[in-house]
Amino acid sequence: MSGDAASGAAYPVLPDFTRDFSTVCHWRPDEVASLPVPAAATLVKGCVEAAAIALVTTAGGRPAREEAAGTLRRLIDFPSLREVAIKSSCLTSLTVRVIGVVSKAGGGRRADAAASAILRLLREAGVDITRAGTLDGGTTPLSAAVLTPSLGLRRCWWTPART
Repeated sequence: MSGDAASGAAYPVLPDFTRDFSTVCHWRPDEVASLPVPAAATLVKGCVEAAAIALVTTAGGRPAREEAAGTLRRLIDFPSLREVAIKSSCLTSLTVRVIGVVSKAGGGRRADAAASAILRLLREAGVDITRAGTLDGGTTPLSAAVLTPSLGLRRCWWTPART
């Protein structure tokens, strides 16, 4: 545990997302709820990026990719982090972030499948994956998807969410 000396609040130390973001799933709900909003936003963005990269680059095959997606799903299941993801995406679109990360991490079908999986998960959690964030400077999720040639990614917008 770490803390803010000024407020006396204790909150978990954020992990190095490039190495292991699954440690977040072992935090207690009260630890997650006690995170300051900026730290929670950093956590959500970092875990979304780490999951996207893991889905594109993991050599461990399907089980490793399913674990990466499952870890992100468990993270978003924390009500406070789900709310942060929804609000954070209004400022800087998580969709644009995911598209950028997978396009840099690799190309082809695996990148397309990774982006589609992450975006479906975010959409099911209540994150609006179709709107640009206020701070995105004119880049919309649709324009980012069009500039990244991937039919499956574009199809993600028109597939109804599971209820």
